Amino acid sequence: GAVTMAVPFMRSYCELLVEAGNETTRHLISGGMHALLDDHAQWEKLCANPALLPNAIEEMLRYVSPIQNFARRVQHDTQLAGKQLRAGEYVVLFYGSANRDPREYGETADRLDVRREVGRHLAFSSGPHFCIGNHLARLQARVAVGELFAAHPHVTVDAGAGVRHESAFVRGWVSLPAHGL
Repeated sequence: GAVTMAVPFMRSYCELLVEAGNETTRHLISGGMHALLDDHAQWEKLCANPALLPNAIEEMLRYVSPIQNFARRVQHDTQLAGKQLRAGEYVVLFYGSANRDPREYGETADRLDVRREVGRHLAFSSGPHFCIGNHLARLQARVAVGELFAAHPHVTVDAGAGVRHESAFVRGWVSLPAHGL
């Protein structure tokens, strides 16, 4: 009956959360840590005031934007920003660009600021494509970053020593050597 059908569905749902969020959350954490330690003043602000952590995670999501772009197929003829789009054509959304739009985030949109109050960002997409694992990703990032600054407040990264993930789709790090751990 209903219980037998629910078990495979729940297993599939859990697998989706783990698999789909693995790479993006990993790159959020590594990219956020790189950004925080690259501008060490931001790291120091966060270590001095742990209450900023939830806000810092939202700012990291905005600033890092692990998924950089996604193509969508136009379903119906429509206009977007004065441009005619025909059904069947593709539109590419550049999340990283939108998340650094100075009209939304001001003149400092290209800088990480753990005190910035991010009202909204597109790191998890939006509408029917909004990431179902967004709460889990936020929690994992909060725990990872929070534990790191609690245990190792003097951590630093080697400038230029990290290896970036080579992808036009995902922004992140393959390795990010750190000291003070």
